[in-house]
Amino acid sequence: MLPIRSISLPFVRRLENCRKAMKAAKDHFDIPLILSPENLASPDLDELSGMTYLSYFMKVDSPGYFATMRYTQKMVPHKNINNFQVISFQPWDFCLS
Repeated sequence: MLPIRSISLPFVRRLENCRKAMKAAKDHFDIPLILSPENLASPDLDELSGMTYLSYFMKVDSPGYFATMRYTQKMVPHKNINNFQVISFQPWDFCLS
């Protein structure tokens, strides 16, 4: 697993941040470079392109999938959530935590 503290990303350098982050995602998580860093850093990035790239982090058995699963289980402890393929909770369940 890639230690988060090993990457320093100053906020003011958007393009450089995207290059570093996308390279780390490719190298460590095998996330394909379906966008260029220039596109991802652009304020004009269309929502579908951004969501498509980010969806690769949520592939079943990927690090992003497990991280999101842990976060969701923590946020909705009264539900038994073990996979995102079958939705067993309603959006308002998040209001109960």
